[in-house]
Amino acid sequence: MTLNSAGDTLISISLSQSKFLLKKYYEAEKLSKLDSICEYQLSLSDSLSNSQKRVIENQSQIIKNDGEIVNLKNEEIKIVTELLTKEKKRTKVQKIQKQISIGLGTIATLFMTYLWVTK
Repeated sequence: MTLNSAGDTLISISLSQSKFLLKKYYEAEKLSKLDSICEYQLSLSDSLSNSQKRVIENQSQIIKNDGEIVNLKNEEIKIVTELLTKEKKRTKVQKIQKQISIGLGTIATLFMTYLWVTK
């Protein structure tokens, strides 16, 4: 190292040292680019992770909504089953009433016919 008349420091190195320094410079530049690529990959990974978390949350909400739908359908089935049971009972009662009225009508007709014939 030497000092010139203007006060500047001059550094002199050998050719092998300059090759070594140039090689190290390019390695440092390459590593810097690789570091940038790794940081970009990390940001993409974080973005993907956040997207997947949102998808999981949405799917959880869908599952919850589907559960509510199933519960509502079960209640609807229960109500329809109760209505069907009531209708079957009412139909049986109506059949019995119809048979009774037919029987009474037949008896009344026979009785009236008997009275008319015996007159």
